[in-house]
Amino acid sequence: MAVAFLPALFLPARFLFLVLTPVEAADTQLRILRDIACLMTSPRTREALTEAETAEEVLTIIRSALASQPSHQ
Repeated sequence: MAVAFLPALFLPARFLFLVLTPVEAADTQLRILRDIACLMTSPRTREALTEAETAEEVLTIIRSALASQPSHQ
């Protein structure tokens, strides 16, 4: 079966997240992926991550954004 791709699907990625969990921790991995998806819906968070210059800044932004989510308070 042939699959047609539209040119818009080839936009460069701005963010890449690598999630590593033990095989037996599927629930943990799903929670992490859910949290990432929620974080990335915020234009403010995406902009801050784009402007971050160090890994420490990225972690600070992510931790701050997670702390402000109702499910993490």
